[in-house]
Amino acid sequence: MDDERLVCWIGDDFPRPIQALVDRIVPGFEPTVGAEQGWWPLLVRLDAQLSAIDPDYRVQRITVADGRLCFELDDHPWPPELDAVISAAVEESTRTCEICGSPGTPQRAPGSFYSVRAV
Repeated sequence: MDDERLVCWIGDDFPRPIQALVDRIVPGFEPTVGAEQGWWPLLVRLDAQLSAIDPDYRVQRITVADGRLCFELDDHPWPPELDAVISAAVEESTRTCEICGSPGTPQRAPGSFYSVRAV
């Protein structure tokens, strides 16, 4: 599925590439992606990179905090290469609009949290 179709997805369920990521979430944790669709292409690329290193990696949660992706692996001792890949995706999230996936910048609405919006 191309990036544009992911960002514009309309449906009651997740598209297949995102559902594959949700399926990696450890039982007992929220089985959802707490990030807007503008970041879905970033998450699909992240999943492909992580699974190339360790096809069995597992996630605790996928959320957003202060305009950055929060992608937490479970407590298993994972290969250290996974941290570098996740760090690069988190950095990319700070430059990617959460809504449309275009280049963006962190912005703060008065009395609100930071989010990344298109410039």
